Amino acid sequence: MVGGALVDELLELLAESDLPDEVGDLVLAAVEGKASLESLLSGGPSGSSRAQARAVSRGETPSAPELATDEPVAAAYIEEIAIEGFRGVGPRARLQFEPAPGLTLVVGRNGSGKSSFAEALEMLLTGTLLRWADRTRVWQEGWRNLHFDATTEISATFRLDGEREGLVVSRSWRAGEDIDASWPPLVRGARRDWEQLGWGSALDRFRPLLSYSELSTMFSSRAAALYEALSAVLGLESLDGARRILRDARLERDRRRRNEKETRSALLADLRECGDERASRVATLLVRRRPDIAAVLDAAGGRSGAHADALVPLATLELPSPEELVERLAEIESLQERIDTLSAGGSQRLDALAELLEAALSFQSAHGAPPPSDCPVCGAPARIDDSWQLRTRQQLDSLRERSRDIRDARCQREEAIAALHESLSSGTAGALAAGRSAGLDTARASAAWEAWRRLLGAGHDVGLPAEAADAAVELLDALEGVRDAARNEAARRREAWSPLQERVHRWVGLASEVQRDEERIRRLRVAERWLDGALSTLRRARLAPVVGEARANWSLLRHESSIALGEIELRKQGMQRYAAFDVTLEGASASAFGVMSQGELSALAISVFLPRAMLPGTPFAFVVIDDPVQSMDPAKVDGLARVLGRAAGKRQVIVFTHDERLPEAVRRLDIPSRIMRVQRRARSKVEIVASAPPSERYIQEAEAIARDGELSADIAARVVPGFCRSAIEAACAARILRRELAAGRPYVEVEERLGSLTTLHTWLAEAFGLSSAQGQEVNQRVRNLCGDGAVQLLRIVRAGAHGPVTIDPLELVRSTRRLVDALQDGRRPAG
Repeated sequence: MVGGALVDELLELLAESDLPDEVGDLVLAAVEGKASLESLLSGGPSGSSRAQARAVSRGETPSAPELATDEPVAAAYIEEIAIEGFRGVGPRARLQFEPAPGLTLVVGRNGSGKSSFAEALEMLLTGTLLRWADRTRVWQEGWRNLHFDATTEISATFRLDGEREGLVVSRSWRAGEDIDASWPPLVRGARRDWEQLGWGSALDRFRPLLSYSELSTMFSSRAAALYEALSAVLGLESLDGARRILRDARLERDRRRRNEKETRSALLADLRECGDERASRVATLLVRRRPDIAAVLDAAGGRSGAHADALVPLATLELPSPEELVERLAEIESLQERIDTLSAGGSQRLDALAELLEAALSFQSAHGAPPPSDCPVCGAPARIDDSWQLRTRQQLDSLRERSRDIRDARCQREEAIAALHESLSSGTAGALAAGRSAGLDTARASAAWEAWRRLLGAGHDVGLPAEAADAAVELLDALEGVRDAARNEAARRREAWSPLQERVHRWVGLASEVQRDEERIRRLRVAERWLDGALSTLRRARLAPVVGEARANWSLLRHESSIALGEIELRKQGMQRYAAFDVTLEGASASAFGVMSQGELSALAISVFLPRAMLPGTPFAFVVIDDPVQSMDPAKVDGLARVLGRAAGKRQVIVFTHDERLPEAVRRLDIPSRIMRVQRRARSKVEIVASAPPSERYIQEAEAIARDGELSADIAARVVPGFCRSAIEAACAARILRRELAAGRPYVEVEERLGSLTTLHTWLAEAFGLSSAQGQEVNQRVRNLCGDGAVQLLRIVRAGAHGPVTIDPLELVRSTRRLVDALQDGRRPAG
């Protein structure tokens, strides 16, 4: 689904264009996907979103729900990178950062292990290292530290802006495991797993890592690589995909048109060699530039296989085998014999006798004298006794059983006769009629069929006549013969004309689709051209912020360079894609790649990387650059320091460097930063030494002034309190920032709050979580934290802003250090 902002931009362009609605619908359907476009091209209705889009483009109020908008993302800052047994690091080493905007330099000589941290983060987030790209497998060897035999592990701890819980991403490898193992990374904390974290596509679009290898090859690798990197961040991939969908749909129909012409040409050649009259008629029609499809279909004999269809019922007639017929006839004969046996003496006599006996028993039960008694019918004396009743009931049961057996046998005989008739008659009449219409001789089979029907009608109620068996055998033999004849005739017809007829009908289907495609291809071509232009417009508009920031960065980096950066464009020429960097050299236009030195290209790479990584929509509030001072002269190092400081106002900028010129430039230009040094001891033991925080630097400045024997005591008494006050405020800022970010408050809100603090009192109140009106409570908190002397210290540093103080400056510095340590550590210092 395309995000709402992009849909709005696309609809604005559609509304401003004179594109016909049916073509605009093709563009919008392609944005929805291939299935949606094919549905529309096949005559399906416009989707609800397309109907809504058309309404928006006409300035109407849509009734459908609002289009999807881009989801906000939680910005991630780095708190820590930890390594154990990876690359140049043996025992566990940790780099810790402030999870907020600012510049951090990680300095160490080549081989110190500093770049192992940058590579660990890259491996952790992307699963590979760019330095391995397009290189042989041997380059991956040595990723495990040679001085470490236990489990290799890399991890990074992140702070998601506005969330309390931290986020830990880690990978580990047991001994013997390949580098590709343990993917995806394990995720703990604020997100459950890598998929939920959702950084995969963002790492492709807003890659926040600029490795040494990428920096050195950004402009020397394949031309499409930089195009893809810049194009990805513009968020236009869905429209690029729509452009491909339109193109594929058009090309598919173009291929179908070429296929129709090739199919017709081959068919014509074979039709001309066929002696069938129908083939000649069809060939005459096909030679025309635009054949009449209906006339071709009629000349070929209607739908496919029409001339052989009449034979199908007879050729596929299902008949019993001779053995099955004999079995059925024998079954009917056996049932008839059973009926005859059971009915010996006459079945009517048996039924009458059963009724008589039933009546005698009923009479005796209702009216007879007690046994033994005389017969009420013949008067025989003492005939009606218990034995008579028993014999009579047994005889009655036997008669009833014989009667049931006769009825069952008759039903079975009728069912057997019906089954025999069904096996010989199912579809027979229609099949014989179809065979006659197809020109087959069906006289014998028809006569046998009529004879069988007459015999069956004459004897169905009392069984089959004696001659029925012969009639059934004759009918089966006749039907088998005519069926074989139908099969042979159908095969003959198929061999002669049917293959060509089938090909004609396949061509008819193809040609019909091609004729319908003509208008579709025209509209698709127009839609493609329009979307190409729209993409160019949107690409320029969305690239503009990157270009503007890149120019601003280059203006700082280009010191003493006569090269001015012009337009940056993403261009296409056929299938070729590349990023064009236009520059002017002393007024003459040129390409950056042709006139820039390696140092200038590295500076240009940084100029482009930073705005690309800092575009809205990225979930990464950090950028990590490894060894950016490549072939740069000192003036450009100063420019790099300014560019990094400028970026650090909005992002957490972490730079790994071996070149001492960069930290020296940062200090000399007074750019706020944190500097950490990486040192490598024996057996890959890496140590990190952090530079002093801002509060400590203020204290060091104050101490240096207090100890400067060349300065007058009056000047020291005026200047030192100011530095001490700045140190206390810096300690408060660090305490507030750490507390609020840990509580999940967004950095922007914290920064706004810090900007509103203008006095030492408001800084302290905020540091303790109090209001500025709670003056006594603020003093009490300071007293609890660092004693009565700390409250006196606050009065002195406030007074120092208005005149010299009488306290010993060195003692003032020492008191300030104790309070600053307590504020930053959150505990009362010793001594």
